[in-house]
Amino acid sequence: MDELKALLSIVFFCVSAYLVYDLFASGFDIKVLIGVFLFYTLAYICWPSDRKKKEDLLDFFDILEFIVQVPYRAISLLIRMIGRSNKDGGGFDIDV
Repeated sequence: MDELKALLSIVFFCVSAYLVYDLFASGFDIKVLIGVFLFYTLAYICWPSDRKKKEDLLDFFDILEFIVQVPYRAISLLIRMIGRSNKDGGGFDIDV
């Protein structure tokens, strides 16, 4: 079952990577941008978190997990940095 979840997560990741390419190749579209965020989030959520330790596939799953989770963590870090104020001296804030 963990392999199926990992496969589904990789499919979501590939779809989101294609949507990023399409965003730049075909021009900006808000629907495509929303799709990018949606599929990256789905790839992060679908990744099996409680997989059994199989020694032969452990390194392969660790590499795939890192690849799938990097975009989600980068986007969430960016959103957290936008929300912080400059009171503590770190991050940045958007004045509207």
